[in-house]
Amino acid sequence: MRIIGPYIVGLFFLCGPAYGQFHPPKPESSEIKQVSGNEVPTVSYCELVRNPARYNQKLIRVHGVYQLAGGEYSNLYDPSCLNNPTARERLRAQTETWVKFDDALESQTNPGTLKVFGQLRDFYGSADVIVVGKFFGSEKHGGYGHLNSGRFRLDVIRIEHVQPVLIVPG
Repeated sequence: MRIIGPYIVGLFFLCGPAYGQFHPPKPESSEIKQVSGNEVPTVSYCELVRNPARYNQKLIRVHGVYQLAGGEYSNLYDPSCLNNPTARERLRAQTETWVKFDDALESQTNPGTLKVFGQLRDFYGSADVIVVGKFFGSEKHGGYGHLNSGRFRLDVIRIEHVQPVLIVPG
């Protein structure tokens, strides 16, 4: 038993982090073809997070602020969804939707748009974007992203528009 004990503990640490994480299916080729057309509905980010079940596992077009923080948080949010938020409410809104970039991103996004996005992301850590992706809005899985902190996940297949985040003095 003395010899087996360390192996069991080691196995727990190797498998433990993966246990309980939900891995949504990758977008299918038919969905990627749909992205290439204009058949994808446009949804406001506020509507998306207010009614996540309505858009769960569907392709959508959405506008928001993409934010990369410390290499651990990759999120999409819309500051206009909150009215005079507390610091805690603002943080929750900023980390509510985890963003994952699909393998098809480079083939589905204009190279110039992709370049500008990369520059804004790397230099400022954020960008104002319009993206097309598959939304996962079920809360049954227990969370997405770093430490399962995101309630939702958006697998971005294409970036349609990107610009710097305009900060309005408030």
